[in-house]
Amino acid sequence: MNERATDPPDPYQRLAAVIAEQAPQRTGVVVAFSGGPDSTLLLHLAAETLPRRRLRALHIHHGWHADADAWAEHCQQVARGLGLRCESVRVDAGAKRGEGPEAAAREARYTALAERLRPDEVLLTAHHRDDQAETLLLALLRGGGVHGWAGMPVCRTLGAGLHLRPWLDIPRDRLQTELHRRGIEGLDDPANADTDYDRVWLRERVLPVLRERHTEVDATLARAADQAGEAAAGVDSLAAHDFVSCRGTYAATLDCAALAALPVSRQRALLRCWIHRRGLPRPGAARLESLRRQLVEAAADRNPHVAWPGGEVRRWRGEAWVLAPAPPLDPEAVYDWTDPRQPQELPHRRVPPEALEALAGPLDESSHVQIRFRQGGERLPRRDGEGSIALKRWLADHGIPPWERDRIPLVYVDGDLIGAIGVPRP
Repeated sequence: MNERATDPPDPYQRLAAVIAEQAPQRTGVVVAFSGGPDSTLLLHLAAETLPRRRLRALHIHHGWHADADAWAEHCQQVARGLGLRCESVRVDAGAKRGEGPEAAAREARYTALAERLRPDEVLLTAHHRDDQAETLLLALLRGGGVHGWAGMPVCRTLGAGLHLRPWLDIPRDRLQTELHRRGIEGLDDPANADTDYDRVWLRERVLPVLRERHTEVDATLARAADQAGEAAAGVDSLAAHDFVSCRGTYAATLDCAALAALPVSRQRALLRCWIHRRGLPRPGAARLESLRRQLVEAAADRNPHVAWPGGEVRRWRGEAWVLAPAPPLDPEAVYDWTDPRQPQELPHRRVPPEALEALAGPLDESSHVQIRFRQGGERLPRRDGEGSIALKRWLADHGIPPWERDRIPLVYVDGDLIGAIGVPRP
């Protein structure tokens, strides 16, 4: 027998309550505004709830539909009509190897939102209970573990700010009722009816059939997600404890021998937690198991490298590093540092003038300073003038992992190598 349904919360009241509870100290609010019905209602209610000076909108322009420019202009007009600012941000939503189009769009969207969220701001998105049910079913179909089954949290950190989903306990039809009551209309994205996408297939084909038999299936799945979230929190708590005993020499590394001493299930949990805490997407189950086995079983003289969309792990000297994919770098590039009093911008990092001064000391105004990268065979002159030492050996002695050595900026003054940024001179 189905449980007796209760009246869903009021969207306006729930929005105000979640902001007050989760982000009372945040002075700015950003609405992720696609222009669709749900986010349009969210923007209208936020404008009623908050002073205009505290509120702004962000529209992510994926560029994958012929009407994308018109959608962006529509969002600008709606925001202006409410007396709000709306920034439209173009993103590259192309899928990387091993990544589906939905995941690629989501990653591009949240990366752009995170980059534009200030420390005093909270981001609001219009996800609702039906979205939560779809998310749980997707995780089950994809073989996700307890973290996937937990679905979407009401509150999480995002970039420098917070991300809130205030409507996760409100069904879609309650939001539609509110839209009709207020006479508000949103854009219709054809992708929301394209059953080639797994989420849309679940929404249009699977969930309607489940509701015929179990009318409260959305609420049931939402409760299951809440319970999985509690279980995931327990797993993460144990993993955080294990990290203390498995911490490597460096703050964010793992000691592979200590990792191997844990039961296999706790090894997996620790790796998931470790990767997530570094702000990177967790690998799938098969890739995670490959990673675990290579870290704990590879011979001591091997340095395995496991990558997945959005992250990678490398082992060196018995420790594991988790890293974001490094941007490409031209190893033969040469950068003239024309004004050593100003920072030098490189494709992968920004070098402050203090770092140059630490290596070279005061420079004559006529000195020609360049940044280059390791080609092999370089030698660093000793400070006392008594010979030199191989750069490769010097970097290894100072704990610079092999994958970083070719990316460290080398400083040349008047054509002579004097040192590597961030590494003491011999």
